[in-house]
Amino acid sequence: MEAVYTKRIFIYTLALCLDSLIIFFKAQRTETDWKKPIIEVLSEAKSTLDSLYHLSNENFEKGYLIYREHIKIDAKKIIQIYSIDLHGNFNEPVKRKTLLTADENRKFAKKLSERLLSDDKVIHKAK
Repeated sequence: MEAVYTKRIFIYTLALCLDSLIIFFKAQRTETDWKKPIIEVLSEAKSTLDSLYHLSNENFEKGYLIYREHIKIDAKKIIQIYSIDLHGNFNEPVKRKTLLTADENRKFAKKLSERLLSDDKVIHKAK
């Protein structure tokens, strides 16, 4: 869990730094040969980061590592909506909680671990 949390903090901090640098360079009154290329490189890096981790950063701002996703345990069993907060607490915000057998709990734990260690973009492509 610490690796996931650290990764999200790094991504979130990097996004904030790129935004700050873009604002800083755009605010410079002096026009130089380097100003436009620097802004272009920073903007491209921010765009790439947003395309890969935009959902992660939004969830992180809300206080979640995973926010309102579903996970398919096997062909018959799906947990429709679940969230995991920054403290690693699992939440299934439905009136009727999904009942799992011991085997299904092991499968769920394995799939959840895989989900936490993978990037959001990869997961969303697979859906």
